[in-house]
Amino acid sequence: MSGIRINKTLILLFLVSSFILAQESDNKKYDDAKEEDILFGLISEDDFQDKDFSLWYNPEYEEYTVDSLTIANIKEELTDVKIVLVMGTWCHDSHREVPRFIKILKYADYDFSNLTIYAVDGEKEAGIEGFHKYDIKFVPTFIIYNQETEIGRIIEAPENTLEEDLASILLSNLK
Repeated sequence: MSGIRINKTLILLFLVSSFILAQESDNKKYDDAKEEDILFGLISEDDFQDKDFSLWYNPEYEEYTVDSLTIANIKEELTDVKIVLVMGTWCHDSHREVPRFIKILKYADYDFSNLTIYAVDGEKEAGIEGFHKYDIKFVPTFIIYNQETEIGRIIEAPENTLEEDLASILLSNLK
């Protein structure tokens, strides 16, 4: 009888682990122009764990070393800002910069309820009414807001590093 319980337990563990490994995002669609599945619309960090996107997201996130000194200097300024992140899962710059940016925000104990992430297709569309107000030309684009006022952007790649560019935006606009 105990052999049956063990087998049922093993089967249940196998099914649960298979489900976790094969996680699919609800925000995924096939992009005919790119000829691949992409994330599209309003997304969350969890969507990067979809099997199609975790292959590039997780290694970049894990391998990146945050500039802890720069982040320590701006951690307080980050508490009151909202950030809109616009990216394309088909874009190599997004593959590099988005996991790094998310790691920086986590390191800074950023309130992720103040972060909005949009995934766009190759036409820079997100399928959301009013999205055009962001005027996205290149991805990724990180838009930093103080209250409702845009105070800066990091577009495609930082001029220096993500940490230094973010510090420059925050310190020149919030002091």
